[in-house]
Amino acid sequence: MKYYLYTPKDIPKLFEYYGHYSHELYRAFKTHRFRTLNPHEADLFITCFSNEWHYLMKGKKLWDLKATLQAQGKPKQEINLEQIQHVCKYVESGPHITFYHSDTEPSHDNFTNIPYCTFNKNKIIIPPPPLLDLNRYMKNKTRNTTVSFKGQLTRPDHYGIDHRGNILTHIRTCYPEATIESPFPSRRDYGDLLGDSLFGLVIEGDLPWSYRLCEVINSGAIPLIILSNLQDPTGATIHTLPGHDHLSYDNFSYTIKQHEIKHFFTNTIHDILSNPGKIQKMQDHLSHVNKNVFFDVPTHVNFLLQQIRTKIK
Repeated sequence: MKYYLYTPKDIPKLFEYYGHYSHELYRAFKTHRFRTLNPHEADLFITCFSNEWHYLMKGKKLWDLKATLQAQGKPKQEINLEQIQHVCKYVESGPHITFYHSDTEPSHDNFTNIPYCTFNKNKIIIPPPPLLDLNRYMKNKTRNTTVSFKGQLTRPDHYGIDHRGNILTHIRTCYPEATIESPFPSRRDYGDLLGDSLFGLVIEGDLPWSYRLCEVINSGAIPLIILSNLQDPTGATIHTLPGHDHLSYDNFSYTIKQHEIKHFFTNTIHDILSNPGKIQKMQDHLSHVNKNVFFDVPTHVNFLLQQIRTKIK
């Protein structure tokens, strides 16, 4: 499989449309071995357009509000999917990809949007970009905190239902040993807390996904992924995780349905803690999958292209 990457030669002032995340994607695709400089031999056309604007510039601290506002990566010019279809000169030559945050789909048949959160259980998604690089904690051997969560403790969805707050309250009741803190400066830095944690909670925000997924994996904490109760039109519960058809999440994380929370935190977790061999095995799998998939944007891109290549074949 070969792809053609749109550059400023194809789209004038291209980088004026790109935020920080789009630039990271562009750099990763620019050097990949599947890239071709000849659009006539391409099986796929890559555009790095994304409306992700929370992504931080390197070296900024998450809780520094001024730095966060400066690093939002808001494009100099707004551009929507309809406009993107008009600026891509090879639109009729083959399938094109964009990376808009959500399930928004282009109207042109040759365009596909690959988001990092989706309501479609059959869709390929790219891992959500971690807002902080916590890979330096991966090799920490001593972890004195069993379970942790540091972040916004309430996050109502579009219907006003605070799934995150309800889940955290439930976990606190079932497992008082869990360390659950707000994002504001407190006992420990977010990264230091995760780096000291055996398990890291991954709980949905206003949609059934979280930046926290990659951050927890990067830190070396075993993810405890609380699955969303979101249902598709058929009534089936949607549990869409990056690469769910290619990765065995059971090897390096625990996925917990919301009705299973009480049993997990009153029974299962104690069984896990009494089996250090199993914990070590999961940590080894976690280290491997982090290195090959979740480490950074280039590994996200490489894994994504593997999935696309498999689908095309």
